[in-house]
Amino acid sequence: MGRAFFNALKFIVMKQNSKQIRWKANKVRQYTNKQMFLLLSSVMILLVAIVAFAFVAGDASLTDLFAVGGISLATLAPAAVNLNGNPVNTAKAGKLVKANLWFIVEEQYDDAQAFPARNGREVGNIPLKAGEYWHYIKTVSIQNPEATIAGNLGDIGGTFTNTLKAVLGGVDDNTLTLVENHFAKGFYLVFEVCDTGKKYLVGNGCKPAILQAPEGGFLADNSSLTLTWVQECGELFSTYVGNTPTEAPTAIAADAITTALTANPQYKFAEGTLSTAFANVTAITDADINRIVTFIGSGGTGPSTIVDTGNIMLIGGEDWVGAVNAQISFKIFKDAAATYKLIEIAGTRT
Repeated sequence: MGRAFFNALKFIVMKQNSKQIRWKANKVRQYTNKQMFLLLSSVMILLVAIVAFAFVAGDASLTDLFAVGGISLATLAPAAVNLNGNPVNTAKAGKLVKANLWFIVEEQYDDAQAFPARNGREVGNIPLKAGEYWHYIKTVSIQNPEATIAGNLGDIGGTFTNTLKAVLGGVDDNTLTLVENHFAKGFYLVFEVCDTGKKYLVGNGCKPAILQAPEGGFLADNSSLTLTWVQECGELFSTYVGNTPTEAPTAIAADAITTALTANPQYKFAEGTLSTAFANVTAITDADINRIVTFIGSGGTGPSTIVDTGNIMLIGGEDWVGAVNAQISFKIFKDAAATYKLIEIAGTRT
């Protein structure tokens, strides 16, 4: 009896001591947290006060003031992306891709020059090897080409699949040769949207679009081939602002200082001897506004050059020298004074 009472008393004392220990530990933790909060608050107030003083004095911006407080102005006012999910019907209709397609095979690209880098969503002229041109396809108009987009989400990142499908009426020698020689090879293709007139590029410098297995032939109810190109990469279709020349460039005489604009999008200098400064393009009309024109060099003992004249505006005002196969592209504008101007959008310089 006495031993049981002693053990029960011992248990009660030990339990009471345990409660006192936990109570003291909790008090110490609360005191420590309170001191840390006061310390951090003091530091934050001091920093904000310093930046606020600098802001008033003109040495800091409102962005700095928010940044010290751990607030991002981008969070407060995110940039508007203005996504209109309900545009006019002409922009939502089907069969918007024009029946006309332009393409080059990967081997036609002059890989001695850099593939044009994206500027936003825009891509400029793809440099071609000497004597190479874009090819033109007229597809079956009742079955407009289709440009589709899909995506595949992986464990770490995602991949887009850009697909262009077109039906070619008839099965002629040109079509058969195209498929036979370039099946499973890389292509760069440009298609145009009827509603806006904008052109889009399928394929980039790293990942051209690959020609898939053809479908069709001499069938019971028609003769046609369905061609499909697929590009898998991290980019969707780019807006193409370059040219798709299907003929030789217009020749510019050696050492000429001016030339007249024609319907041809490309112009090639003859070999120069005097390093003449080319300074003007004539015969421009309002119908030419927003056109892209490209000049190609031929070198020589004194290559032709293009200089910044005010009407021809060069990036950074830097002269362009017409070395062999060097290219420079301009977009045609009209200023408030009704003066036509050629403004450089891309150029190769050595």
